[in-house]
Amino acid sequence: MVVGVVKLRFALPGCASLKDKRRALRSLLDRARSRFTVAVGEVGALEDPASAELGLATVGNDRRVVNAALDQVVSFLDSGGEAVLTERTLEILNL
Repeated sequence: MVVGVVKLRFALPGCASLKDKRRALRSLLDRARSRFTVAVGEVGALEDPASAELGLATVGNDRRVVNAALDQVVSFLDSGGEAVLTERTLEILNL
């Protein structure tokens, strides 16, 4: 079993309040969940309206497949326009 985990940090230039941030993230996360089979959630920068840290995870049988799946999700999230990707940390675990 192969588990892929990626931590993403985004700048949210259009968000001035936590309410703006929640609205932008909800849209982004809902679209990612509906299109890809990954677990995704906010894992850091919870009180900062100008940035967000997201954690994504997926499971598979092959390291290449897991890596490709996470790459697709990251590309999708980065191309959304609501958030600017500033940092990415990827870890693949063979269990």
